[in-house]
Amino acid sequence: MSYRTIWTLPDGTPAPGLDLGTVKPGETKSIGRKLKNTGDQPLSAVQMTLVDNLPGVTVTVGGETLIPGQMHAAPGLAPGESLDVTYARTVPPDAEPGVFRVFIRIRALT
Repeated sequence: MSYRTIWTLPDGTPAPGLDLGTVKPGETKSIGRKLKNTGDQPLSAVQMTLVDNLPGVTVTVGGETLIPGQMHAAPGLAPGESLDVTYARTVPPDAEPGVFRVFIRIRALT
């Protein structure tokens, strides 16, 4: 009996997490991933919370936009099922160069 998830590309290929790479001032980038249940047990729900509230950041889970600080309960995932996650960032034109990080807390219920 195992509970396990991985990030995949839309075609199912294993992928890194939600990393946009370099986003220049005035630019918008987005990336899509799937959170796939690779275990042999169903997950009764997947809870995601956008921890940070950075301007220009949008995260959607299964078509629902996350609101910073509020937990979003996605449907359960049977073994082999996936949940679509899209992460986007619009950097203001006057932004100072630097690194930014956004944290999404993910919890799966068994």
